[in-house]
Amino acid sequence: MIAANIIAAVITSIWIMMLRVGFSIVQGVVDQHVAGYPSRGEVIFWIGMPSMMLIAILLTAIFANAIRRSPALLGFVSVGTLLPFPLYIFSGGGV
Repeated sequence: MIAANIIAAVITSIWIMMLRVGFSIVQGVVDQHVAGYPSRGEVIFWIGMPSMMLIAILLTAIFANAIRRSPALLGFVSVGTLLPFPLYIFSGGGV
């Protein structure tokens, strides 16, 4: 169970960092005062997706540690939430 908790903690910290980056990106766009930006899709992409991944990992960690004591469940969900990470990183923008 310790290894699964370590994996979950590392992946949680990655999504926390991505959430902080998303907040700073959205704040940078807001500070430019351009009409129509940031759009709803940008806010969902940069803040919503990391938030959902973070909530999924944290709820699974609570469930796996407190209720079921299931390291396989925690490891599976942690790695599963890391799989869309390359898509999230490389599909972030462009003109």
